[in-house]
Amino acid sequence: MACQIISGPRMFDLSRDKEGHRTYNIAHLVEGTPGVDGVFSALNTPGLPAIGSFWNFLSETDIWAYCTAEASVKVHGSDEGHKPKIFKVSQVFTTKPYSRCQDDSIEDPLLEPQKISGSFIKTTVAATVDKDDEPIETPTGEVINNMEFDENRPTVRIEQNVTALGLATFAEMVDKVNVSPLWGLPVRCIKLSNVSWSRKVYGTCDYYYTRTFDFDVNFNTFDKTVYPRCEEVKGHWSVLDSQAATWVTTTDLERYFAKGHAADVSLGIERKLGQPAKTYVDANGERWDGTGAQPSVLVQKYKEADFTTLGIPITW
Repeated sequence: MACQIISGPRMFDLSRDKEGHRTYNIAHLVEGTPGVDGVFSALNTPGLPAIGSFWNFLSETDIWAYCTAEASVKVHGSDEGHKPKIFKVSQVFTTKPYSRCQDDSIEDPLLEPQKISGSFIKTTVAATVDKDDEPIETPTGEVINNMEFDENRPTVRIEQNVTALGLATFAEMVDKVNVSPLWGLPVRCIKLSNVSWSRKVYGTCDYYYTRTFDFDVNFNTFDKTVYPRCEEVKGHWSVLDSQAATWVTTTDLERYFAKGHAADVSLGIERKLGQPAKTYVDANGERWDGTGAQPSVLVQKYKEADFTTLGIPITW
């Protein structure tokens, strides 16, 4: 037989700290079956305030004060040597922030919600373009190397308890990016960078696993765009009708051959004085003439994976 509450609350208490947070104490008397019900049964008496419920007694309501997991149970009004029948159950409500919000007490760790946290990590990146995506180079067109800048990247950590570790599954996902939109971000913006795990015991030698996933976030995707500069291109510098050096593309060669000029068709680019040089090239391998969008190459290093198969939430 379950314990029953005897009428309404028997004790109220309220205190307020220097930060303005309110803390209530309330007690109920519950009745059980002598020799059968004890303090644990009294604590779980139906009708007692549930963890997470707000303060609502008599004509008072304080929706910012919630019931915490803190409680105490004492035998009430029983002489020594007699089996207890009446118990006093005291509980606490508060407006102070609480690190764990729940409606009922959780004894099974497998029922606990996932823990989610995040931070930023500081890294440095080599820059080849400026804030306007213009190449970082000298007035003569030479690329300025060894330009490094700070880059703070968001990270997300998700911790979950599971019955099966699934090592073979998540090991294949490390250093892969999201295959579908996740957390409000497009594809290829979230990368699983590390996974840690441990085996734990609860109850009577029952095992479960706690695994922690560390994700890196890059709002510009983890793909890299490079602007190719080559020494070997289709075409060459050539001195034809004048002493001025002229760049000859493959599409120009037929025109010069038709005029009876001998053109060097070997690949490579040289400056007027003969020193090797580099130039930007377009998608056809021709020397870029500076008009239109600057030629670029998209490099996708990381393969994709579906992180939701690990129980990762799609949104917060």
